[in-house]
Amino acid sequence: METLGGKRGFTLIELLVVIAIIGILASVVLAALNNSQKKANDAKVKLQIEQIRTAAQLYYTQYNHYSPEDADDDSCDAPANDDSMFDDVTSNMDSLVDEDNYPPGTEVTCHHDADNDDDAIAFAVSATLSSSAPNDADNWCVDSTGASMAIASPLGNNDVTCN
Repeated sequence: METLGGKRGFTLIELLVVIAIIGILASVVLAALNNSQKKANDAKVKLQIEQIRTAAQLYYTQYNHYSPEDADDDSCDAPANDDSMFDDVTSNMDSLVDEDNYPPGTEVTCHHDADNDDDAIAFAVSATLSSSAPNDADNWCVDSTGASMAIASPLGNNDVTCN
């Protein structure tokens, strides 16, 4: 049988087997790294969403409501003149709800219950997670009741609770 590298060398078949084993091991390692990256992204999303609740409480303590009446209640990107809690710079809320500060592909949904007659007394914010298996809860939500939990889908219009 012909060998590579003289009498003590590997046969061509042995070399191909070694290359195949290295390829399989490399693919297993890459799959594990990809899953780890998704879990790290989810941890970042959860941390930032938790910070939103803290910022909302700071805002509420200062103004005694989450947003004034007539504030845009279904937007994380409230106009600067809207006076929405989600646009507040002092509490850092404006950067906490900005999707540019999240992992790519994360969608942030913000709601509060201000209307034409009343200031907002409730809010909820959700963000998509990336490591969830199909059919699992793939959003993280916080609200003014103190809830912090996984939910199946993003918040619906005017939804101010994580349920």
